[in-house]
Amino acid sequence: MIASLVPRHIFLSLVSRECTDITNCRTFWQIVQPSVTALFAANYLSVHGNISRPNLPWYRKAYGSVMIFLVALIFPDWIFMWAIRSWITAFAQKYGLVHTFYVLMGGVHVHDARGIPLYPLDIKTTGWLIQDGHLLLPTEEEIMGLGRSTSFGRAFAALQLLTFLTQCALRFAKKSPLANFEVMAFAHASIAVLTFFPWWYKPMDV
Repeated sequence: MIASLVPRHIFLSLVSRECTDITNCRTFWQIVQPSVTALFAANYLSVHGNISRPNLPWYRKAYGSVMIFLVALIFPDWIFMWAIRSWITAFAQKYGLVHTFYVLMGGVHVHDARGIPLYPLDIKTTGWLIQDGHLLLPTEEEIMGLGRSTSFGRAFAALQLLTFLTQCALRFAKKSPLANFEVMAFAHASIAVLTFFPWWYKPMDV
């Protein structure tokens, strides 16, 4: 679908396997390595998953993370629509975006008398409890600090993503060919950048 919208000169010709212009020749590794790095960086930045149920076994959490990673890798547009829908839902509330995202992603749970979590609260019930003085949410700084991802990790992933996008844009400007795999990685990276904005205020890796 995306490939059909790209000008023909962008694709790497498969007619000849020989390099006829030494200034434009690249090795297989020079093509694949930046593309794979960009794909992983795109997935890392675009996926802001919900909070796992407390006391969930580690292997269940790992399974959920792997499934989300695969969905983001195969259907990045689905992740983008998920982000847009989450932002619209959060923006419609009268509370701050960080607190709203925190509740929507399952940050507030009801516990029984033994302290065992039963189910997450929805945004409406949470609002009632806050107004009645029965619930006090963490501050925005505390919520954002719950994330396991570091600012350095996000900055490094963003740098890898922007570097790849810039390299592809420069080759496009010079009318140099791109391999089909690079076009696919470029599409994923572009969607990841768009996805990151709706989830700007959503805690990451909580």
